[in-house]
Amino acid sequence: MFDIRGSGHSFAVFQTDTRVSRYYYSKERAEAAIIRMVRMQRLTKRPCISCTSTFPSEGPHNRMCDPCRRSACEGMI
Repeated sequence: MFDIRGSGHSFAVFQTDTRVSRYYYSKERAEAAIIRMVRMQRLTKRPCISCTSTFPSEGPHNRMCDPCRRSACEGMI
């Protein structure tokens, strides 16, 4: 679990007693860093349904790698 520690002018993200982020000037930026870290922890390697290369996926809803997704979107224009 992550928590934010700081006072006054700087805030950082900690996991237990270890600082896992840089220092931020606002608590909101530290909260955004936690959201990014949680998202990165959830990533798993999945095969692309189009080209079969593996890529970091956010979940079962994310089955196409970015290059294949871009080329599919370009074909729709």
